[in-house]
Amino acid sequence: MSEMNQELQNLLSKGNSAAWDRNWNDAVVYYQQALDIDPGNFKALTNLGLANYEMREYREALDAYQKAVEINPDDPAPYEKMYLIFEEVDQGEEAIKAALLAAEGHLRNEDIQKAIENWKRVLAIDIRNIKAHARLGMVYERLGKKKLAVSEYINTASLLQLSGNIEKAFY
Repeated sequence: MSEMNQELQNLLSKGNSAAWDRNWNDAVVYYQQALDIDPGNFKALTNLGLANYEMREYREALDAYQKAVEINPDDPAPYEKMYLIFEEVDQGEEAIKAALLAAEGHLRNEDIQKAIENWKRVLAIDIRNIKAHARLGMVYERLGKKKLAVSEYINTASLLQLSGNIEKAFY
């Protein structure tokens, strides 16, 4: 391992130890130092996001998570944290977008329960979200939960009908 990689690993380890002890200020310092060495380090970015989130430094946490999703848009974890931040600061539309992205990521990773959890988060904010109802219907159907699937499909059709999209409501 090169000297720079060793230093990076040491800083991440120190940051993790500080976070374990809930010493968030020190954790931020260590993770930021790690990012000075490797600005595109996904782990350092997500850990920095968490440390800032725990200190209620939401702008800084969002910045870290947004950089993390630029590096790895397929990982649903940063989107889930972004959802929590947007919920905390009453940005419902942004929270919905983040939860939908998290759900799709979990679905791709075949973590169905986490996907369902995120679609339910969307519906807790916007009960009329057609995409969340449709995706839940599809997943419930594949899981053999017919009553839940039918309920979600009825919700989807009703919302499509209310929005004037009657033709789509039939399918």
